[in-house]
Amino acid sequence: SFPTRRSSDLPAPPAPTTTTTTTTTAILSACANGRNGQDHIENVIVIGAGPAGMAAALYAARAGLCPTVVAPPHGGQLLSKGVGVQNYPGVLEETGLNMIATMTEQAERFDARRVHDLVVVMNTSRSPLTIKTTDALLQTRTIILAMGADSKWLGVQGEHEFRGHGVSSCAARSEEHTSELQS
Repeated sequence: SFPTRRSSDLPAPPAPTTTTTTTTTAILSACANGRNGQDHIENVIVIGAGPAGMAAALYAARAGLCPTVVAPPHGGQLLSKGVGVQNYPGVLEETGLNMIATMTEQAERFDARRVHDLVVVMNTSRSPLTIKTTDALLQTRTIILAMGADSKWLGVQGEHEFRGHGVSSCAARSEEHTSELQS
């Protein structure tokens, strides 16, 4: 038989440290200081602010690359979901709006910067790479494309008005369902 251990027999957990906070502060200062000037070249620009874009921004920020996320302030497949999202790993049920807000807050905590704008043109033929938005011209060493997917709507009467109230979509499965309907 195995010996029984009570929780009082276990060693106390180690005291929390401030190492992460100190490191985060150093990264924040370095990113903020490095973004001054018109000729600034970004290390990483992520195009798209959905789950893939915010995950890319978070990991780039944690690596000290000071990423900039470029995406319109509205829209996106997940953001437009007013109903509960139930198929995202680690999340039992949450609205798309709350999920994106949490992801954005997490990435910004490590100094990922958000530019609320629409990408109009990209030039990747020479370095630095350039991205023209509606309001600015950005230069970068790396571009991560994370524009996501979009649902294929049928265009039937009431479809738009009842989204989130009995009518829903899933971009990952839209192709499968659309092809079934066309058969």
